[in-house]
Amino acid sequence: MPGLKYRDGIASNIKPEQIIQTVSEYFNITIKDLLGTCREHPICEARHIAMWIIRKYCKKGTIFIGKLFKKDHTTVCHACQQVKNKMETEDSFRNDMNNIFNQLP
Repeated sequence: MPGLKYRDGIASNIKPEQIIQTVSEYFNITIKDLLGTCREHPICEARHIAMWIIRKYCKKGTIFIGKLFKKDHTTVCHACQQVKNKMETEDSFRNDMNNIFNQLP
């Protein structure tokens, strides 16, 4: 991704729960909201980001992530595609992603 400064090798040390915690803190939303059913844009976007990071860096499949978030695996696929598209087109979104990566343990 152009301009994205994520760290390779995050997956070896990080757990999905740590990603969920970091994303919820970054966006100042509760973990309950992040894992819940709320469809408000800021919460959905944070949820999509958490799903994408877990998929990419924890090497977890869409079925696992779907169970974690109580969503269908196709919802996870859609969320990951949305994040990928936004990273390719929106500078402010890439900045948010970089900030989240910098906060990951």
